[in-house]
Amino acid sequence: MRPRNSPDPTAAREIDTMSPDFDHGGRDGIIRKGDRLMSTKSSIYKFLRLWNDVSAVKKGKVGKRIGRRVAGKTTGRLLRKLFK
Repeated sequence: MRPRNSPDPTAAREIDTMSPDFDHGGRDGIIRKGDRLMSTKSSIYKFLRLWNDVSAVKKGKVGKRIGRRVAGKTTGRLLRKLFK
């Protein structure tokens, strides 16, 4: 038997989240549920973007697609600067 005030070694320890040693789960290997969802979503978007590029090549509308993608990126950057 262990003494009355000694901690139970099998019990879960309370974690001090304010400690500088605490890992808050940035991008260093810990994947949270939301991160996994966003990772899956971004993978799907990348796949679909490639799929649509292939489709544009097949239909012979590559120039129009490139123009629209450039216009979309430029618009996004301008709006990001405007609402920063």
